Amino acid sequence: MDLIELITQTPLIQNGINQSKIKTQRQLITGLASSAKTLAIASAYRKFKQQIIVASPNLYYANQLAEDLMQVTEDVYTFPVDEVLSAEMAFSSPEARTQRVLTLEALVSNKPGIYILPAASLRKYLPTPEVWENKRFYWQVGTEIDWEQLAQQLVLMGYQRESMIAKPGEFSIRGSILDIYPLTTPNPVRIELFDVEIDSIRYFDVETQRSLENLEDITILPTTELIFSQQELEKGSDRLQELLDKRLSVVSEQSDKDFLSDYFGQLIASWKQGVPGEVAAVYTDILYPDQTNILDYFSDNTLFFVDDYARILETNRQIEEEEGQWHAQKLEELRVFPEQTFGKKLQPIFQQSKFAMTFFSLFQKGMGNIRFETIHNFQYRPMQQFFGQMDLLKVEMQRWKKQQQTVVFLVSDNQRAQKLAQDFRDYEIYAVETSFDNLLSQQAQIIQGNLQSGFELPQDQLVVVTEKEIFQTVKKKRAKNKRYRMLNA
Repeated sequence: MDLIELITQTPLIQNGINQSKIKTQRQLITGLASSAKTLAIASAYRKFKQQIIVASPNLYYANQLAEDLMQVTEDVYTFPVDEVLSAEMAFSSPEARTQRVLTLEALVSNKPGIYILPAASLRKYLPTPEVWENKRFYWQVGTEIDWEQLAQQLVLMGYQRESMIAKPGEFSIRGSILDIYPLTTPNPVRIELFDVEIDSIRYFDVETQRSLENLEDITILPTTELIFSQQELEKGSDRLQELLDKRLSVVSEQSDKDFLSDYFGQLIASWKQGVPGEVAAVYTDILYPDQTNILDYFSDNTLFFVDDYARILETNRQIEEEEGQWHAQKLEELRVFPEQTFGKKLQPIFQQSKFAMTFFSLFQKGMGNIRFETIHNFQYRPMQQFFGQMDLLKVEMQRWKKQQQTVVFLVSDNQRAQKLAQDFRDYEIYAVETSFDNLLSQQAQIIQGNLQSGFELPQDQLVVVTEKEIFQTVKKKRAKNKRYRMLNA
């Protein structure tokens, strides 16, 4: 029995997991926080082994939850999107783009997993799942390639053509050789053709150009989540022209008209030629008329967990406020249109969802107008900090023993486990050393494992203590600050 099995045995968790599957109901789980909530989500995934959505307030909390979940399951995907629109439009790191690409690929491949989605990601416009499925290649030795259309197809997948590739996201074509550097492979790939068939596939070193490893097959994924079909670009150029004509009819300054005509004229021409361009992300509402978002990639029977709805609403308010300011600035710069939108409205997503929904919140307040068919109230206590004081820990251990609690001490490695076991022996604290998947009910035990924080569920007789709570020391105040106060006393 491991931690997930242990927490799944508690009646409230069992009820919550079972009712999370009922599509006609919304349930609220109050009291759970931090790693206790992580284990509850992991329990639902282990039982149903299907796709689970976890909506998170922002990217910071999404990353924290992902790190915690990855300690107990490998099937965790994130879709990082910055809450600040200006930052998201200006720059996207290769790491973030890779995570988004891999998440969309997992979704169209129907992979089960826990998909952690920050609030901003739920608003983001995306290509339809059908467009995504048609914008990836699976090649084997012997596969025939349409060489004439290949360069254009790779451009629509977000790749940039270069004479010689140097970094992920680039490709080059020389004679019958394709060099391509996907975001999702450890090295660039060289593909040689014999006539129209693939003759060889291999990794190579980008610096020396020497071959590293022969491959039998390769999957080439887009370099960005924002990919477009030729049809979308053509129809988008028509819509852009309509917006431009409308704007030109109300602009009085000739210099503004000239700028608009030149700027958007070049963009329209680029789209007609099948080149999205670097600023396409600003016009996804025009290029994606269906205004698809990531939830359209999930089937109707997906479980939807909402982590801290009140904070999600607050994040959404801040996003919309910043978006309005950014839109106004770009209107002054004549680079967007008044009719444009830059994301879906968030509240209708939660109020009119097609999914079975479970909301996590510390309290029942702040849930807006959402009604719940079932409410589960947990008794939860965050684990106190012991700061290395074994006497204090010993007192708590005596209390937990009297209450017949199952106590689990988590340490990062075997060396730390041995040190903690020795400390316990020195202070006559009884705990057995065991493995992560061999926990003992109503016993105190030391195991190797990691969670972000410990907790106590008194009602469910479960205590988890991490080494951070045991050994973390009190930070001393800096001497120079004391001197500063003395000098200014």
